[in-house]
This record gives sequence, structure tokens and C-alpha cells, in this order.
Amino acid sequence: MCEISIPLKPLPDGMLFLLVLDLPRVLGTSFNLDNTGDEHNGILQEAGDKVSSDVQVKKVLVIDDDPFTLELLRKMLRSICNVITATNGVDGLEIIETSDIDLVLLDWMMPEMDGLSVLINLMSKEETKDVPVLFISSKTDQTSIDRALSVGAKDYITKPFRKKDLINTVQEHL
Repeated sequence: MCEISIPLKPLPDGMLFLLVLDLPRVLGTSFNLDNTGDEHNGILQEAGDKVSSDVQVKKVLVIDDDPFTLELLRKMLRSICNVITATNGVDGLEIIETSDIDLVLLDWMMPEMDGLSVLINLMSKEETKDVPVLFISSKTDQTSIDRALSVGAKDYITKPFRKKDLINTVQEHL
């Protein structure tokens, strides 16, 4: 989000403009804001802006072997979360073990380790069993969908998908 309010308040030598950046999404990390000593702090409060002192960005791991799909999902989701990618299930499991992941988007058909094997692995471990996993796959048959959901997937998104549906589903599970 980028928001500009024009003008916010007249000053003796001009006008004060306010540029608001959603820093967690811009920087892709968490941070603390300390607005003590800010000469315009009162102006921000008058404008009704609330600045959180502890903002945490959700991390979504996308595991898919198709580079185009990885980039598409990164661009579609970057406004709501920090996207981390892996091109296969083995790498994805390694990332999950070393990072604090809030949600996994998982393709089914991949080399080295397929998505269902990744899901079974995640559900079998105490430290990862509560991480929501959403399948995003071109496997559209009901048997595959039912299998993924019965093993522990929280949802199943079929390819092709609409951006709005993807974002709504991800936000629902974050």
C-alpha cells in the first residue's frame, strides 16, 4: 500500500504531505517503529493515523517446480505476505525446518518429492503439523482433492485460478 494525502497541513514555509508506506510489505520483514522525538508525531495523530509499534509480516512458503508459477504467485501475494519459494519438496521441507512459516502453498506434481509426500511429512511432525497447507495444483479430480484434504491440507486450489480467489483463500488461512 502506498498512500499520499495532499495537502495534510500548511506549514510556514510550505505544505506538509504525508506518504504512508506499508513497510512490512516493502521490506519483507518485521520491524519496530519508535516515534518518540518525531516533530510531526502530533500531526500524524491529528490525521488519525495509527502506527503500530510491532508489525509482523506473515510468511508464506510456495513449493512448486514451475518457475513461472512461483513468480506469478509471488507477484499476486506480495501485497498480503512475504513469499518464500522452493522448487521441490525436499528444499521446501528444509526451509520449513529453518524458518518460521505461517502457511504453505504446495503443488502436487514435483520431482524428488511430490506434494502429498511433503504434506504427510509435515503432518507427522509436532513442530509442523499446525502449519496450514493449501494445495495449488492442476490435479482437479475429486479423488486427489479428497486425498489431500484427508491427509491434512486445509484447502485445495485448482489451476488455473483467479487472483481474487487465491488471495481470499490465503488470507482466510493466515
